[in-house]
Amino acid sequence: NWADVPTGDYALTARATDVAGATATSSALEIAVNPQPPPGNDQFANATALNGGELGTTGSNVNATRETAGEPLHAGIFGRRSVWWTWTAPISGSATMATIGSAFDTMLAVYTGGNLASLTVLAVDDDSGVNGTSKVIFDAVGGTTYRIAVDGFGFVMGNIVLSISLNQRPQVSLTSPTEGAVFTRPTNITITASATDPDGSVALVELFEGTHSLARLQSPPYSFTWSDVGLGSFELTAVATDNKGLLKGLTISGRR
Repeated sequence: NWADVPTGDYALTARATDVAGATATSSALEIAVNPQPPPGNDQFANATALNGGELGTTGSNVNATRETAGEPLHAGIFGRRSVWWTWTAPISGSATMATIGSAFDTMLAVYTGGNLASLTVLAVDDDSGVNGTSKVIFDAVGGTTYRIAVDGFGFVMGNIVLSISLNQRPQVSLTSPTEGAVFTRPTNITITASATDPDGSVALVELFEGTHSLARLQSPPYSFTWSDVGLGSFELTAVATDNKGLLKGLTISGRR
């Protein structure tokens, strides 16, 4: 096998030699090896559309090009092997996009905007993934279409793995005490929180007085008794963390 044949035109012949050393050569066979065409999503206008809140796709930037009319420097680094996707967020939440698993050193950028001239940068990265791959996290708004560019650092090319994960924030509320509650000393105050997660589970609820942590609760009921509370005003906060590490907090005030 003639492996990894470069682009070009070739004339192939076969030559036979017998035991006496006589030779004969075949007529030439003309062949052409054309360059691999650029990928279908090479141009911004031909971006591949993606849908869903948890997905993965593959692609390639082999023989991709940089558009001369207004294409930005992705991650602030000059490249010329970019390909494009679009993704419309089905709901609002924290979006993570990564090229982990790609075969080369990638640059990743996420934008909003309908054309190259009107793009707004939301998130960019060069090497936050592993082995030179990229990863970004940003707050996505449901119904918004995002433009995703993947380029090669130093003009490198290869196979691309792109993943998108959308995580909604947990919901948390303080059910006891109520906003503006007043207590008389001596007193113990029972602090109770309610927490849920719309697309996963609650891993932790932490209760604070000001910046001081009062309790870390890993399972319901999320309740803690604050004993022998001193005089003064207080500000209580409950912060919920979901199973993917996303936070949501709520604060109330009172006096004792």
